Amino acid sequence: MVGELLCLSEITDAQIARFRRRDRELDEADASDVANLRTLRDLLADRQLQVVRFVRAACPARGTLLAGENLDHFLSVLTNLIGLIPGVGTGPVYHVIKRVTLEVAKNRARPELVPGIEAMIPTSPLVALLNSVERPAHADLAVVAGDIEGGGWLKRLGVFVSDSFIYASRDNDLVVNTDSMFEGVPRESGGHYVFDQGADVNAGGQPRRPRRRLDRLS
Repeated sequence: MVGELLCLSEITDAQIARFRRRDRELDEADASDVANLRTLRDLLADRQLQVVRFVRAACPARGTLLAGENLDHFLSVLTNLIGLIPGVGTGPVYHVIKRVTLEVAKNRARPELVPGIEAMIPTSPLVALLNSVERPAHADLAVVAGDIEGGGWLKRLGVFVSDSFIYASRDNDLVVNTDSMFEGVPRESGGHYVFDQGADVNAGGQPRRPRRRLDRLS
């Protein structure tokens, strides 16, 4: 998402003016982001960066449902299930991890606490900015996207739980819903993509399959 910002042809005053959150308690965060956007706009104009090619791998270009409203419920269920494992749920480390995890989920919409997660919420102002650009970017775009499917019974169970609680049966790689990976700043050339699907597809690993040809984005 940072790379998408660097590929922008321009950042207009109108885009900056719309960079607002609904919660008025976040006015201070809005003011900080607006100032940073103006600085970025001036730097881009001054440096005249020329991004020729840009590859995005599983980018939440339109946000990810993982950071949405169901995250706290999902993590609550998941941590409680882990706590049922003999020898795990009774340890002090587990209780610390559970507390930290649930606190992050509860505060995910507060940019002053967890800005990286807040930026990936589908309704965040950064997502809105990247998907409302009027002038296409010059940089050629290649999208690497995937969807996790199949695997052993434990992996299938994990996929079922994440699909049911978070992604509403949408394709995903456990962290980003696949359809979001194809969104973002439009390109003059349209761009290309490669899509993989299988048990070895996830947000932290590389598919072991041979490289496929790039198909053109519509």
